[in-house]
Amino acid sequence: MAHVASTSIGRARVSERKESDGLITAVLLSLAILIASFIFYTWSRIEVVKIGYEIFNANSEMRRLDQENKELILEIATLKSPKRIERIAREELKLLPPKDEQIVILK
Repeated sequence: MAHVASTSIGRARVSERKESDGLITAVLLSLAILIASFIFYTWSRIEVVKIGYEIFNANSEMRRLDQENKELILEIATLKSPKRIERIAREELKLLPPKDEQIVILK
């Protein structure tokens, strides 16, 4: 009979160990999920901030390029000005307006 009592006590201890092992596994799994969630949240927030800076820098670059484009358009208009071209032709190249007999009309 003593043998039967010790066997049942041994079974009780084994079932207690199985329950505590299951509890430890569940706690560790929950902790791992919690840590993974925290790491993912932190990573996503860092990415949002990084992308925000990239957007800000891209917008700044776009404004700078727009301003440069406006300045270049103005410079083109200035360089194409007929008055400027005529002044360069007369003063720098010493050209004269064509005489009537030098003009050829194409039909």
